[in-house]
Amino acid sequence: LKASPGRDLLLGPEGARWLEPSDVLPFTARGTGCAAASAAAAALALGLPVTEAVRRAKEFVTAALRESYPVGDQRVLGLSSGA
Repeated sequence: LKASPGRDLLLGPEGARWLEPSDVLPFTARGTGCAAASAAAAALALGLPVTEAVRRAKEFVTAALRESYPVGDQRVLGLSSGA
């Protein structure tokens, strides 16, 4: 598989905004969407604006990907850092 740049389009109350990746990693991992949604929801619950909540969620998932480890033919997110 070719590495994806991880660029995301956020459509929210502040309009459309591209969120650029901080890293391009040469692998994929299971659970990234669920982890991103949970992190964004937690940030919103703390009162952060939508754009900031999603930006922080993206940073969290990127950190978890950096700490991921192989299990069989998949990679599992490393969520221990509290990123």
